[in-house]
Amino acid sequence: MAAQLWAEIRKLNHKPVVILLHGPMGVGKSTLVRALLTVARARGDFKGSPTFSLAHEYESASGPLAHIDWYRIEHAEELESMGMRDYLGDGYAAVFIEWADKFPEWSSKIPHAIRVNLEIKKETTRSVSVSSAHH
Repeated sequence: MAAQLWAEIRKLNHKPVVILLHGPMGVGKSTLVRALLTVARARGDFKGSPTFSLAHEYESASGPLAHIDWYRIEHAEELESMGMRDYLGDGYAAVFIEWADKFPEWSSKIPHAIRVNLEIKKETTRSVSVSSAHH
């Protein structure tokens, strides 16, 4: 699934491609990002969920990639101070944002964003749906 999603991301003609990850705690948002980073051939070891550091950056053949987690952020103003506008600039090939639904005033204004919804179906089964964030 990650290979297919990354292939579609690569076809998009804009930078960065922003993937907004939605789903409950433990559904596998970081696991999906790890798979996408692997398929994108990100250099270096996967640093895990950026829950405490807020963001991790990786290099890849496609360009810089960022994995961002909004879970611990309490106020939208903190997104500005962490440099969110820089992450959304054209310097990144792709930006993966966990808990993107926490600040719709930001996520709803990201052009060309892709929404990935993950749901727990059974203990080891997940459903994944992908759509435009602005449908």
